[in-house]
Formats: sequence, C-alpha cells, structure tokens
Amino acid sequence: MTEYALTPKPSPSGGSKGVSKWKIVVFGQCLSFMLASVWATQSTLFLTCNWNAPAFSCSWVYFLMSLNLIPLVMKQRRRGSTLMTSSLTNATTSVDDDAGDDDDTNTKMTTITDAAAAAVAEAAPSTPPKYTFLHTIPLQSSVWVYCGMAILLFYGNYLSLVAIRYTTITSISMIDAVSIPTVMILSRCCLHRKYVKWHVLAAMVCMTGIFINLGVDLWSNKEEDEDRFSDGSKEYPNKIVGDVCALSAGVMFGINDVLTESTVRKNKGMAEYLGMIGFFGTFIAIFQMCITERAAIVSIFQGTTGCAPLATAGLLIVFVLGEVSRKMGNAYFLQLSEAALLQMSLLTSDVYTAIFSIIYQGILPHGLFWFASALVVSGILVYELGPSPIVKEGDRDEADEMHGIINADAAVMVTKADVV
Repeated sequence: MTEYALTPKPSPSGGSKGVSKWKIVVFGQCLSFMLASVWATQSTLFLTCNWNAPAFSCSWVYFLMSLNLIPLVMKQRRRGSTLMTSSLTNATTSVDDDAGDDDDTNTKMTTITDAAAAAVAEAAPSTPPKYTFLHTIPLQSSVWVYCGMAILLFYGNYLSLVAIRYTTITSISMIDAVSIPTVMILSRCCLHRKYVKWHVLAAMVCMTGIFINLGVDLWSNKEEDEDRFSDGSKEYPNKIVGDVCALSAGVMFGINDVLTESTVRKNKGMAEYLGMIGFFGTFIAIFQMCITERAAIVSIFQGTTGCAPLATAGLLIVFVLGEVSRKMGNAYFLQLSEAALLQMSLLTSDVYTAIFSIIYQGILPHGLFWFASALVVSGILVYELGPSPIVKEGDRDEADEMHGIINADAAVMVTKADVV
C-alpha cells in the first residue's frame, strides 16, 4: 500500500520534541513584532499614501502561499516515478532470471511487456487517497474544509485592513483580542483542551490590560478631537464601523486559528495547509478586489496615490513579504504550541507599535499604556506557569475526531451535489 504522508510525524503531544516552552514564548514575540511591522506598513500606505486596497494586497500574499503546492506536486510525481521504476526493474530482473539462453526473443519481449504492465499496476496505489486536489495531489483534509478556512482567514484580514479607514490601529489590535476567549472556548469544546486556573487567570490579566489600553485610546482620541476640531467634528467620525469590523475580524481569527491548529497537527506539517489556503485565498481576493477596489488598483498603476509610485510599490512589497512570513510563522507556531498562547503573544504588538511611534513620529503614549502592556506581558508569563492545556495522551485522536467530523460533513455535501 502506498504511503501518502507528506510531512514528518510530530511527537505525541502534538508539539516538537526538545522545544522549550520559553523558546516558544520568544518565537511568539517574534511573530508579534512581525504583526506590528505589517500594521505599520499598511497604516503608512493609508495615512501617508492615501491608498487602501486590502483585497489587492492580500491577493499577492495568498498567491505566494499557494506556491507551497508545487513541492507537493513534484514530490508526488517523484514518488510515483520511483515506485514504477523500482517495480519495473524488479519485474525485468525476474524475467531474466527465469528465462533461459535458448528462449525465443519474441517470447521474452512479450514476457517483459507483461511484466511492465504488471509493474504499472503495482505502482498504482491499491487504496486511493480519500481526498485529492485537481486529481493530482493527495490531501489529508477535504477541499471544502480548506475553502471554508480560506474564507475565514481572508475576510478576517480584509475586515482588519478595512477598519484602518475608520478607527485607530490601537483600537483595531485591541478589539482583535476578542479572539482570545473565542479560541479558548472553541479549543475547550472541540479540541478538549484542559484549561486550569492559571490559564483562566492569565487570560483575565491580558484582557484587563487590553481594556485599560482601549480606555486610554478612547480618552486620548476625544481630547485630540476637542483640540483639533472646534466645531465638534471628529478625526474618525465612523469609528463604530471600524470597531465592528475589528470585532468581526477577531472572531474570525479565533475560529480560524483553532481550525488551523487541528489541521497542521492532523496533517503533521503545514505545507498542504499553506498551499490550499493560498490557492483558495487568491481567487477569493481577486473576486473581492474586482468588486470593490478597481479604482484603488488603477491609481497605484497611474501613480495618483499620495506617495511616489516606487514608494507605494515598495511599501506594498514589504507588506506582502511580511504577511507571508507571518502566516507561515503562525502555522509553525501552532505545530509547536496552541492557539490561545498564539493570540496572547500577539497582544504585545501594541508595544512594538508604540516604539515605532516614539522613534519615527516622536509620539509618546500615555503612562497607563505601559502599565496595561505590562499586564499583557504578565498574563503571557502566567499562562506559561500552568501545565500545557494540550492533553499528552490521545490528543491527536481527539483532533482527528474533530477533523473527521468536519470532513464527513464535507463528504456529505459533495455526495448531495453529485446526486443533484
């Protein structure tokens, strides 16, 4: 029987053997810094260049992610070629051993031809993969599952970037923190994570810091509006729209992270996940930008943005490369750890954003900001003091069970579609 596993097998705990929990914390801070850099780039594009086209920006991100499918295709072809060559060689050798020197040449050629046909049949898998993509790539999860995850991830990113038009980056990143309770609830219910009092306390400490920062941000914006606009107008008159977009994005990110954790653990790797999400995400982004961003796309090619064309293109390239690296890092993090810690780690992106503001804009945050940020960091450390919520024994079976339910539902959908 042909083996279709495409990636190394992880440890039974679902993580990577020999990786210290504190190394994972440091890795999470690297991802948080990358998130802050991506936000700073996208904010500069909007505030300085007066250009905001989230679907167009994300389309390049997902296209680069889809390139992960190429190694999978090449690996599958090499595997099939190797199996067939090996089988054919063995069959030919067997014919040569069985045939005598006085055998008729035509008879021998016929025997070799029959052996070749048998070798081709032997090289073909006796049990075809349950899921395939384009009849070429064997998958460990349903195509419909990847399509749904791509929709969640794309529109989470899209709504976050749209929110930049209506509210501050600080508000966006803090409201996105709603993904923490979303992740913990879903992980507890679907992946049977074992959260103890330390984990709950850590989440409460982090959320307290977030609420303090949110209050400081709202108060600071109100004071700035009163100083700058004597007629009572506001810099962000539709702030509630931006907050709703950020809130929706946070919920989507939370759901997607739980599904991603389940997927990369079940697949024992992230290449299939990244490639399939990138493939579907590319088409979703193209569809969205054709509807809502035609004028913005034309402006960047005509050079009518607020920045020079090369500057706009450079910022866009930095955003795309940074976002691709961040998504790959997130997927790898979820192989080593779990979604709740990932979301808590990303909360410190506000600190890096504040450092950027101090260095490049000379803007000093409110004193309470540093207190709130210290609470967030403390929450992450407290979370790591508790035992891992990932069950050591049987965890992979539970993740497989969840994934099996999702894939079974997808299979039923396909069957109904075929009947229709």
